[in-house]
Amino acid sequence: MLWSAVCLALSCCFLFHRWYTYRYSHWADLGVQGPSPRFPYGNLKSSLLMRSTIGEEFEKIYRDYPSKGIVGIYKLGQPMLLVRDPQVVGDVLVRQFGRFRDNDYYVNGANDPITSLNPFFVQGPR
Repeated sequence: MLWSAVCLALSCCFLFHRWYTYRYSHWADLGVQGPSPRFPYGNLKSSLLMRSTIGEEFEKIYRDYPSKGIVGIYKLGQPMLLVRDPQVVGDVLVRQFGRFRDNDYYVNGANDPITSLNPFFVQGPR
């Protein structure tokens, strides 16, 4: 009975470790550099714990990688991309915008019809 409990606990630890490394390896697999994430917060621990604003967190990451055009970060395990290079910004905003929709912010079109048409708040294809 004790042996079964130990095996179950070790199996759970192993599966958790595999899930964690899979969840937080997206940018490393693509070759994009960025700060090491911390479970469960990712890279935005201070802002998620209300110790700083998300803008301050992004500014710190932005300044920590001055020579990189793009920086890969995580928010609660969700990969996010911090774009620094002006040419990449233009490419994302003009040519590749359809791939970067469905952001974290939702605006109800019935409550705010003007803002819901803003490309940065679009949910789904339009």
